[in-house]
Amino acid sequence: SLIDAAAKSGNIDSARSWLSEMKANGLTPNKVTYSALLNVAAKSGDISLAELWFRMMQDGNVKPDVISYTAMLTAYAKVSDTQSLERRFHDMSNSGVPVDGCVLNVMVDAFARSGNLLEARGWFERMKSATVDPDIRAYGALINGYAQLRSHPDAWGEAEEIFATMERSGIQGTIVQYCQVLHAYVHATPPQAMRAVTWFEHMVSKRVHPNQVAWNIMYRLVGRKRAMKLCDEVGASSERLMSDEAFDSKKQKRLLSMDLDNAKMKENQRRKLR
Repeated sequence: SLIDAAAKSGNIDSARSWLSEMKANGLTPNKVTYSALLNVAAKSGDISLAELWFRMMQDGNVKPDVISYTAMLTAYAKVSDTQSLERRFHDMSNSGVPVDGCVLNVMVDAFARSGNLLEARGWFERMKSATVDPDIRAYGALINGYAQLRSHPDAWGEAEEIFATMERSGIQGTIVQYCQVLHAYVHATPPQAMRAVTWFEHMVSKRVHPNQVAWNIMYRLVGRKRAMKLCDEVGASSERLMSDEAFDSKKQKRLLSMDLDNAKMKENQRRKLR
């Protein structure tokens, strides 16, 4: 639908306009329409609008499903509103809507991003007790959570341990998770340059090819000359990795989130097949 197209493009104004036009023409929004609206609000972090559309959905006797609730949870997670996040989760549970792995991933990721790793790990354990096998998104959320901590004296050690647990469970790390651990070395006090070198070599030994993000982290930790030598020793092209785009922060963020986006897309496809 046109609303769905507007939602996918992240255009709130367009989605709002099409909703008004639907109503003006006597058309009643259905569950698919509202889910699309909630998704666009969630992506933009517009909590007020997401809650407005969620109330409209309920007032219109359209029962929210797991996709609708996931969109609401994602909206709260985006702005680190963990209090509202938990409230909406309990509302979902009390409504009898089944909690799936995607929902629990949102909970783990939200608390990890907010720096509350104790709660994040609690949700991670809840995932396992619910017989939902944690996937690469859940492990990656915890690794990234520790990687961003600056006050924890052994955050990089925790990130390494979670990575090891992930691989013992049969999930192979990708460049995204390897870079998350590298970030933990950067944020350590003091920065763990030698651990980063060992980790970089381990990554290449696993046939995970370095990207610009990995290069930029090594550049920061060991300097240009040592980073170039290290890349050349492991067979990575230091000239390619030294390109200007290696220092494009937007590109780095896209690279780090690529696996998470792919995982979300696959989860949504599985839901549609149910």
